[in-house]
Order: sequence, then structure tokens, then C-alpha cells
Amino acid sequence: MKTLTTLLGLIALTCATSARAQQPTQLSLPTDGRWDITGQLSMLNRHKSDLSEWSNWYSVAAIDGSVGRYWTPHFKTELEIGTAGEGRIDGPESAPVPGSSVPYPRYREHRLRETTLGAAAFYQFFENQWVHPFVGAGVELVRERHLADPLPAQIVRMSTTVPAVILPPVSAIDAVNYSARPLLTGGIKFYVTPHAFVRTDVRTAFSRDRRVAWQWRGGIGFDF
Repeated sequence: MKTLTTLLGLIALTCATSARAQQPTQLSLPTDGRWDITGQLSMLNRHKSDLSEWSNWYSVAAIDGSVGRYWTPHFKTELEIGTAGEGRIDGPESAPVPGSSVPYPRYREHRLRETTLGAAAFYQFFENQWVHPFVGAGVELVRERHLADPLPAQIVRMSTTVPAVILPPVSAIDAVNYSARPLLTGGIKFYVTPHAFVRTDVRTAFSRDRRVAWQWRGGIGFDF
């Protein structure tokens, strides 16, 4: 009975909040458009299956800023720039060994850092000044810095019956890669004053065959 009462209370609270959100006010968006700016902190989760088959996700903090323009009370376009911390993945550098059908694995740490520039279009629900759910889609350009230390030559003996072999050294990596990837996002804006809001959303980016990154983000913004 207590559980049922709690559940009914939550449902009633949700309905009341939704009803309040849909009440029109005199502070609705002007039809000639306006601008907003937002700053957000997030946790970036990035997929790198090309570096490791078993531990191919890394998570780092990220920060981004955006500027958007409303063309109607419901439609907005946005430009965004962001940067993330340095992610780390341990990846194998397998080398063939004479007399063995199994390559010998050597591991080293790969360090990766992303900077992004994106553009997206958004549809915003409701016409009020309090709660605005939204969905969006767009594309982002990604600059990725990839670093890894060199591996020295190594003497390997697979068994007592096979002579030892010397594995060659592996060069260091210091490369910059560029790519473009589509993205989807959805979230909510909560207005705390007529021109200031809290924004939270979840964003997912894709490659041709899989999801390659997702972020949960939260921050503050202003209309002007």
C-alpha cells in the first residue's frame, strides 16, 4: 500500500509539472528569432576498437560552448566547439614469432585527445518559459591527437625447444587525425529566470557501422 501511494504521488507530481509547463506566459519566444549561448561540462565516452579488442572505451571529462539562433519558437540552429581531456587505452602490438602459430603480444598505452566543431538543428517542444524538451541532429568535425611511446627491441623465447628471437622495436606514435561524424541529441532546458536556463542532454555520435561516442552533458545558458 505504501509503495502504491508513493507511485501515485509521483504520477500526480509529474502530471502537475507537465500541466504547468504547457501554460502559456507573456515571455514566449519572439517570432523574429533570438540568440542563446550555453556552456556545458560533460563526460565523454569514446569507442576505439582499432586500438584494442577487449578494452576499447575510454572516459574523460570534456567542456564545450555553443551559440544558437531561434528561427521560430520551435526551430533552432546551433554551432558548438568543444575539447576533452586525454583518454588512455592499453593496446596490443602483436608480432609474429618464427616457429609459433600464435603472435607474441606486447602492450603499450595510447593517449588520445579530441577537439570538436559541430553544427546541429533542433526542434524544441512547448511554448512557455519554464520547461523545453528538445531533440536535434547534426554533424561534428573531430581533430584527434594520438600519442604512444616507442617499444624497444625485445628478446623472446617461446619454449625451451625453440631458439630465442629478437622482436624489432616499434616506433612512437605522434599523429593528428581528422574525421566527420553524424550525431543525435536530446534533452531539456529548464528556465530559472526569463533569460537564464539550465540545460542537460545526452548526445551520441556514429561511424558507418557503430556508435563511436556518447556524452551526458549539463550546464547553464542565457538568451539575448
